[in-house]
Amino acid sequence: MFRRDEISLMSSLIQGTEISENHLTQCAERGLLPLKLANTFQILKFVSRTVLAAQKAQRKYAVPASVLIAMAAMESCYEADDLHLSPKHLAPWQGCQCCYAPDIEKWFLEKAKYLAESPEFRDAWALVNDVKAYVLSLCSLGLKTCIYSGDGLADDLLGIIEEYELEELDLAGILIAGDYNKTKYTAVRDESGVMQLKPLDLREVAAAIRSAHIA
Repeated sequence: MFRRDEISLMSSLIQGTEISENHLTQCAERGLLPLKLANTFQILKFVSRTVLAAQKAQRKYAVPASVLIAMAAMESCYEADDLHLSPKHLAPWQGCQCCYAPDIEKWFLEKAKYLAESPEFRDAWALVNDVKAYVLSLCSLGLKTCIYSGDGLADDLLGIIEEYELEELDLAGILIAGDYNKTKYTAVRDESGVMQLKPLDLREVAAAIRSAHIA
């Protein structure tokens, strides 16, 4: 015999009318969904709300969308509405004195602009076509997030990117709409599996897009 409260919780999911974090948490706490599966819904929602903004920022400033999304996920705990901009437009944070930034697109554009143009990250700029090397370089140069600045930041960022294969979004973001496919993605990876976008240099694509807009 089904319990009335369990039927109520699950019927919303079955009908696709309720996929809120709170609802999924309740289902997980009642043993109606594995916790990891419930968390996956939250991550899917976060990526779906941020991917276009991240790819737009990548096309303009060449900072990989995968890196931007991973940073956004860490700063907001996978809640897109909780993304913040610092008072100095993402200059190095002192504590967490942030102002609320409901505009997700603005967050990604400002973040990418800061990473691309800040003198302190100049040495990392040459590595934007190699996601792993780029993240390691940024962190070695003192990259911090609004809520986290530990020694394990690079591992955490790369962990998010690798677990959800976010690097696929980098290549898709610079191709003509509808031109992306898995074969092309595989073709730009080296033997070790590290993302290499040398055939489609992110910096060259961003420069071309900016020039076209100026023209």
